[in-house]
Amino acid sequence: MTSRSFETLTIDDWHLRWFRHPRRRRAALRVEQGQISLHTPTRFPKQEAQRFVRQQSQWLERQQAAWQALPDAPDWRPVAGAEWPYMGKNVSLVFDESSRTVRHFDEQLILGCAGLSDDTGRFRRLKQWYRRQAESHLAQQLELWSEHLALQPTDCHIRRYHRRW
Repeated sequence: MTSRSFETLTIDDWHLRWFRHPRRRRAALRVEQGQISLHTPTRFPKQEAQRFVRQQSQWLERQQAAWQALPDAPDWRPVAGAEWPYMGKNVSLVFDESSRTVRHFDEQLILGCAGLSDDTGRFRRLKQWYRRQAESHLAQQLELWSEHLALQPTDCHIRRYHRRW
């Protein structure tokens, strides 16, 4: 994804990033990870932007409160002995320096670390394994439910969407 330039704007107590888009027709506010961004048409006047943000201040307060009320994200660094979720249960993460595969055995998730030197590579390998497990599980569930509902789906995909539009 390309990075877009923005202007930093402070309106009352709100600190936000102001993005101007040539194809945008109207103003919109977004709150993502506690960061406020204002998206407007390119020639949207600054006074109109200020007025718009002030009109939406109650909505912004609710959004900020909702973000602050969220629990901290779990620390998903692959650490030997850490608890990781798998199929509704927590399993213990174990490193295997002699293997390059990930496998589930008993109450353990065994991560093959051969060829990996850092947490980023370990996390990537775990993520790929989880994705393959999800695809396999969903395919089985799809087959089961398609028979039960007498439907014939053609395909099943797992995708990552940043936002809807």
